Amino acid sequence: MYNIAIKEKFSCPPAELFSKAAVDYEGAEKFMPNIEKIDILSKETLEDGVEKITARFHARSVIPEIARPLLKPEMLTWMEEIWCDSKNLTIKWNVISDYMPDNVHCGGETRISEHDGGSLLEISGVLDIKPAPLFGAPEFIVKKVIEVVEPFIGGMIRQNVRRYFIKVLSAGRP
Repeated sequence: MYNIAIKEKFSCPPAELFSKAAVDYEGAEKFMPNIEKIDILSKETLEDGVEKITARFHARSVIPEIARPLLKPEMLTWMEEIWCDSKNLTIKWNVISDYMPDNVHCGGETRISEHDGGSLLEISGVLDIKPAPLFGAPEFIVKKVIEVVEPFIGGMIRQNVRRYFIKVLSAGRP
């Protein structure tokens, strides 16, 4: 299991950070170094005012050598459900892997709060990959691969999310 924990401080007010980063994910891949394409599948405003976005992400990255026999570049795709709550300045997210969705669990929450006249962005989540029979590979090999793959994917998440918020703000995106 890989715990995702990110804290970043920004000089803008919390509502501004939220409105620039959580309003629209169209074209957001240009702000994320490991994301090749994002397809927005649906957008809806729920009864409580929360904006629900469902998107398909296509990533690109160099896969660690030990994982290459079991993890292929075309497997770096997933659907993400995102709930943006502008009243509470929170974004809840759940990732559904295109490959082995019963074995890959990832989700968490992003909170934006006031901090020293600016904003504090706190992201907490978890990535948990359960061993599955893969192409006849012995379970001990699959577990070793998971030990490498979880931090690899977790690092991609950290890098993409951190850079996304920083670049979105610097771009002045509405």
